[in-house]
Amino acid sequence: MSKTILRIGLILGVASLSFAGSIDSPIAHWAFDEVSGTIASDSAGSYNGTVSGATWTAGKIGGALSFDGVNDYVNCGDIDAVEFGSSNFTVAYWFNISSIGAKSNLVSKYNIYGRQWLSDLRQDGSFAFATYSENNTYSGVGMVETTAPVCPVGQWIHCVTVRQGSQMYLYLDGSYYASGNCYGTLTGYSTPVTVGALLNYGSPYNCFTGLIDDVRIYNYALSANEVAELYTIPEPTTIGLFGLAGLLSRIKRIFQ
Repeated sequence: MSKTILRIGLILGVASLSFAGSIDSPIAHWAFDEVSGTIASDSAGSYNGTVSGATWTAGKIGGALSFDGVNDYVNCGDIDAVEFGSSNFTVAYWFNISSIGAKSNLVSKYNIYGRQWLSDLRQDGSFAFATYSENNTYSGVGMVETTAPVCPVGQWIHCVTVRQGSQMYLYLDGSYYASGNCYGTLTGYSTPVTVGALLNYGSPYNCFTGLIDDVRIYNYALSANEVAELYTIPEPTTIGLFGLAGLLSRIKRIFQ
């Protein structure tokens, strides 16, 4: 009997580890699964965001936030841990646009007086991620971008930008898309991390229209394999259905 209990314990342990890995170690992770209220909890650290205007809705993985393009945003505060300087980092999230035609922000640590890094959806549906090594100027700008529209309306897209050394890499839906240069040391400045808009003295601008889900920031460069793994993380209900079915099957065989 004791051996049977041990075997069940081992199965439970393996089942719990099967969805773990380095991709589960971000320094900030806003899943947007709260359903209600004005706090977006950071499940990885203590950087809870304040939701202004955006509404809770169903997302790609659990819940998400819906932004209507009019003063909706999440302010996650000035996070020193994501002032990366010359270090590697990764920014990952899901988004689903409702319309194009206006420049808008997705996830950034940026304002006009403190530029660090910026993810930008352009008017034509193309995308750019920029880094800044010279504050208040446009010298020392690193950028990785798409040269054509890649963001169709009404479709979930997984976007991952990786800085590794002097290079940046853009992955869309788990696959490598483009690379660009990242110059020098990024500026350190008291600038909040924001989702869905940029802030200028507390006033939102470049407001996004659509859904954003599962925002993660890592203080290291994810590999191509890790990016692909992150893209294929199933929804919680799928994990429950398939994981529980497999677990019950194994336990059943033990007692047969």
